[in-house]
Amino acid sequence: MLDKILKPIENPDPVLNKQFQEIIGQLLYCQQQTVPEISWSVSIPARFTTKAGAPHIAFAKKVLRYLPGRTSIPLRWCARSCQQPHLPGHIYGYADASFANIKPDRLSSMGYVFIINNVAVSWRSTRTPLVTLSVAESEVISLSAAATQEAVYLWKLANELGFTQTSPTTLYEDCTAAVALSKENRFRNRSKRIALRWSFVSERQHPSVGDIQVLSVSRKIMLADIFACRLLHPFSGFVAGPHLSHYSSGSEGRLTSR
Repeated sequence: MLDKILKPIENPDPVLNKQFQEIIGQLLYCQQQTVPEISWSVSIPARFTTKAGAPHIAFAKKVLRYLPGRTSIPLRWCARSCQQPHLPGHIYGYADASFANIKPDRLSSMGYVFIINNVAVSWRSTRTPLVTLSVAESEVISLSAAATQEAVYLWKLANELGFTQTSPTTLYEDCTAAVALSKENRFRNRSKRIALRWSFVSERQHPSVGDIQVLSVSRKIMLADIFACRLLHPFSGFVAGPHLSHYSSGSEGRLTSR
């Protein structure tokens, strides 16, 4: 089904197109407010709002059928639910990326989610701005071009709101090569193709700045995985798991607005 919805309909039926736009609008509202795990699944068909057909509507309705089972999931903001090593009021996040999974241009999906007091406050599912040549490059771009910039913003915002950040914001990444590259402001023979602009994440980890730290984590507990490369059935099981209470209200969402 995914291959079918990645192709626009050249002469779309106006009635079907309007119906599709209404469904996507409703899904985007849910995604931005209370259902972040559908971000990636909604971002795919949303690219064809003016050239949609029967396959696009079928896919959108499949996402709709997921929502009724989501109504019984509790949403809560509770500092007492924080688990070590995270402290109440402190921000931490997860960043992830796929590799060349978007056809036909072969861009990569990437996403992040930030958590404070055991609840998601900011999330996003988007595409890399360029074609990458390796998984590590996709992950570095996800860290630098998206997650680190959002982390810096949230770090400043939290301090302004009285949530004093006494330590760097932790970013969890499941690619060890990307973690290593993020800590070096230099590139070796196999990684020199990665543009210097993506070294932003390493600059924020430098002791002279020190508001970000990137740590390696197992993919089994990578919460941002569903924002980069997941369809319906994997994330429905994820939401029913131990990470349930992470999700509350904000392809991007926030509990706060800029």
